[in-house]
This record gives sequence, C-alpha cells and structure tokens, in this order.
Amino acid sequence: MTPPLYTVAFEVFPPTLFGLPLEGWTVIPAEGGEFESATIHWESGTVVGRGHLSQYRRFEDRLNEDLALGGLTGRMVDNVILLECQAESQEAALSTATAAVERFLMHIELSIGLTVTYQRQFVERPDGTVWHPKDMTFVLAHQYNLEPLREAVSGGSDSDVFADASLARAMQYFEHGEYLNMLQTEIWSIMPKHHGAQLMSSAFLNLYKAATVIIGDKSKDRDHQSRYRSIGLDKTFYGEIEWLHSVRDDFDVAHHEIDTSRVGEVRKAYGRAKQIVLTILRSYRETLESNSG
Repeated sequence: MTPPLYTVAFEVFPPTLFGLPLEGWTVIPAEGGEFESATIHWESGTVVGRGHLSQYRRFEDRLNEDLALGGLTGRMVDNVILLECQAESQEAALSTATAAVERFLMHIELSIGLTVTYQRQFVERPDGTVWHPKDMTFVLAHQYNLEPLREAVSGGSDSDVFADASLARAMQYFEHGEYLNMLQTEIWSIMPKHHGAQLMSSAFLNLYKAATVIIGDKSKDRDHQSRYRSIGLDKTFYGEIEWLHSVRDDFDVAHHEIDTSRVGEVRKAYGRAKQIVLTILRSYRETLESNSG
C-alpha cells in the first residue's frame, strides 16, 4: 500500500537574500552599483538624510523553481520551500523533509558563501487539514534574589582578587560558556539541530576550560590531584571533577565529530557542570582573599 502524501512547508531566512523586506534593513540588488547609506548626526545619532531606499525584487524576477531533493519533489517560491513526501505519518514526513532541506541549504550556503537557516511552517495532511509542528522552544525567564546580589555588590566594592591572571582567564571562559548556552537556548527552535549541538558542546567545553585553568587538566597537568586541595576542596569533591572530565570525553564535546543525538544529555549535564565550576572558582577566590588578608 502506498503511503499517504504530505506537503511540508519551510521558510528560509534571511528574506533579504531573496530581495524581500526585513525590518531595519535596506535591501538592494547586487548589481545596483554603489550604495549610499543614510546620513546620521554623529552626536545625537539621529538620521538627518536618507540614502538609497530599498529596491525589492520585481514580481517577474522572483525565485520560482522546481526542486528534487533526496527523492522528494517540490517547489521554491521566493524564500518558501514546499516539499511533497510520502510517509506513514505526519511526523515521519516532517523528519524526512527537514533532513532534505538541511542538506539543500548546506549546498546553497557553500554556493553563495552566505549563511541561511529555516523555520518549519506547516505540514498539510492528505485530507487537506494542516498541522503546525511546534519546534522545541524554551521559556526565557530569570529568577532574582536581591539579598545575595546585594551582598555580592557590597563585598566586591573593594576587592582586587580579579586582578589575578588565572581567575580572570577562568572567568572569561565561564562567561563565554554562559553566553553560548544562552545563545543556543534562544536559537534552538529556528536553527538546524547541528547549530544547537555545536553551541551546546562549545558552552560545556568553555566551562571545562574555566575549571582546568584553576585545578589543572588530568590529561596534561601532573599536579591536578593536588591543586584542587590547595584551594580548600576535599577528596569527596574530586568525584565531581572526575565526572566533569568524563562528560567532556564521553560526549565528545572537545572533538570534531559531535554526536548531535546526544546533545540533550549535554544540556542536562550543563547545570551540574556549572555548579561544579562555580564551586571551584569561588573556592579559588576565597583562597586569594585569604592570602591577601
């Protein structure tokens, strides 16, 4: 029995690449010659003169091409891709079409030298009804507790421990790891999964680097088993350090071949890893403060 036929729709970004509008951007054809931007009053930042205005694509120039991607057929009109897929379920159709689109966009990126991404819009079922797939999204929220914050502000007002080169470097790694983690959270629902996997792995790796700046790396530093004790951490904590190292190795976060199917495990491990690294950094800070006192 032939599987039912589904139609899967994708929107490709940025729309400016197709001569389409995007808020805040001036869009002009590449063959338009020199481009003159708006005149801005330097001191106030006010636009006092318009430069070239957007010249969007003409209707007759729009991209309108048949597609044949990995056994699927369809069409691309402007920045919208429609693929027909025979599958046993709407989920299977979405998965097959998504894989085909990701490969297709890699080809586009390599050909034009620009990065593009996509968002899955809908799946039309054989009976004409529509399913809007919900990509993984995250609630962006932040809890606050003013008292610890107040203490931190007060306690750091006359502290110079961050002049210590090791602590400063470790904090740079920690901050970058947190930035990458925040970034992958924000883009996870609209980017191909390998982007999220790369960001998550890089975030974890930067946490690991933050820790090893202070306590050393067991694969390179002979004194790594004593350095953690020198900042007041006991033997029971060494198990946490071992766990951190095992995650780094087991999930291949430091290797060129990242297993995207396991990125969820890395994400779950991130919170524990962050607390381990914070414990190390805070212990080192206390050691510096004690030595300076």
